[in-house]
Amino acid sequence: MDWPDTVGVVGGGVVGLATAYSVAARARAARSTPATSVTVYERDEPGAGSTTRAGCGLRTFYTTRTNVRLAQAGLRFWRRTEQTLGVDVNFRENGYCFLTDDGDTAAELDRQVRRQRAYGGPAFACTPEAVDRVPGLHAGHYRRAVIAPAAGVADPELMVEALLAGCERENVTVRTETPVTDLDRVDDGVRVETPEGTETVDRLVNAAGGWAPRVAAMLGDDLPVEPRRRRIAVLDADAPAGLPLTVDLDSGVYFLPGPDGRLLAGGHFSATPTVDPDAALTRERNPDYERDLLDRARHCTAVFDGTTVAESWTGMYAMTDSRVPVVERADGVVHAAGFSGHGIMQAPGAGQVAADLVAGRRPSLASAAELARDRPTVAPDIQF
Repeated sequence: MDWPDTVGVVGGGVVGLATAYSVAARARAARSTPATSVTVYERDEPGAGSTTRAGCGLRTFYTTRTNVRLAQAGLRFWRRTEQTLGVDVNFRENGYCFLTDDGDTAAELDRQVRRQRAYGGPAFACTPEAVDRVPGLHAGHYRRAVIAPAAGVADPELMVEALLAGCERENVTVRTETPVTDLDRVDDGVRVETPEGTETVDRLVNAAGGWAPRVAAMLGDDLPVEPRRRRIAVLDADAPAGLPLTVDLDSGVYFLPGPDGRLLAGGHFSATPTVDPDAALTRERNPDYERDLLDRARHCTAVFDGTTVAESWTGMYAMTDSRVPVVERADGVVHAAGFSGHGIMQAPGAGQVAADLVAGRRPSLASAAELARDRPTVAPDIQF
């Protein structure tokens, strides 16, 4: 592999930090002196965009092989951060529970269970009456349940802390409040302009989440990623012990235990247009959304009876049509974006793929063709 001397990463969210850590660690292991110098350019503070606003479920149950492989790598990474990076991210293996009353969706879930097993991911289908993991489940409202027991939840702020510990160990420079204002491909790499001045790096990684299309446009690249707003709420109740992240695939509502044990709920219930990423993140309440959320959640389980929303906020999904990210190299630049709400789950795996591309190597974890922006069209993966 041809590791460059300098690498810049635009974006200090979970994908950018995971990529910086992977590049620096693998380059150090492969090279003698000098080591590859890695710099992260973050417009705010690490994780301040969508990362720390996430509900933070970690699953490997997807319909596409690429998403499964990225998520499996992520799950392996997050399980072991206390041993590898000295930070416990509060990972709890509560599993996932998918529910439906639709016959076609039930048949598709059955097919996906078989596919998951072929990919090495445990999952099983059952009748809703057999689900004892969701207290108060209104089993009569559903005809099929799928349990993915090896999934879980974690704390996004601790995940950022873990990645920062890894970056510090590998001598990655994380420059906060340093927005990238312009980029230009030059003969010896990519010229990066920030308010602090101009510098040139040998390779650049665009991991800017919802801002990634803007970063790509600075280079004349068209990235098929659309930022969309999503909302999540904190209830005035504790989550039942061991509650899995539960998804009603028919209504779109999901709920899970938060890092502090309180009950979180969210969902996407209507079409949303592409948003300006600078205006996407807010803590303003939306009473209509909150009423709709509670109605849908109460249809699923009695856990929500008598609860109210204590607070809510919006995050941002950087969406692709297939819900599979774009991780590809184009003329000295690696784009790693479009995770469609799966960034925390897939960041460690995507970081490995991006590191391969930085070094000019064919990715070993996932197919480069399936991660390219011009890949064949496939049906959208599971996303909520």
